[in-house]
Amino acid sequence: MIREKGIVNVQDGEVEQSELQDSLFNLPNGEFGYLLFDKKKNKALPLLKYLFGVVLKSISDELPDHPPAEALYRYFEEIYAPIHSCTINGEKYEYFDIKNEKNIEMNGFIEKIIHHAATEWGIQVISRDDLKSGDASEAYAGAYAEMWENLSRKI
Repeated sequence: MIREKGIVNVQDGEVEQSELQDSLFNLPNGEFGYLLFDKKKNKALPLLKYLFGVVLKSISDELPDHPPAEALYRYFEEIYAPIHSCTINGEKYEYFDIKNEKNIEMNGFIEKIIHHAATEWGIQVISRDDLKSGDASEAYAGAYAEMWENLSRKI
């Protein structure tokens, strides 16, 4: 969760720190990470970062029971992911593997989730293209921060 935000200006090697210091002193006890990003146009998020850090997180935030992104991923995987099959010890086995699909399949999967969220639950998700705007820096940074939060939970 982004707790504080602001602007840090650097001119001729001098850093204006007052807004940053005010933000730091407003934090409660605990451990915090931080991100610094410029206000330029963002690069396109990789599809998995967009899926987990924006799409599924947005849906989770809006649903009343706030299911975890991983649970939503599994839910949508069962509905929209292509089914693969193989034979294991003479028996047919079916499985999903969307994380290893080609980009076009992954993109289609994400679009189906966004459409489902909008039509079934009235939840709007920011598009991957709209995230490129400098105005979307907070959502873009949040998607990257989500990756670190998930990593720290597993350690």
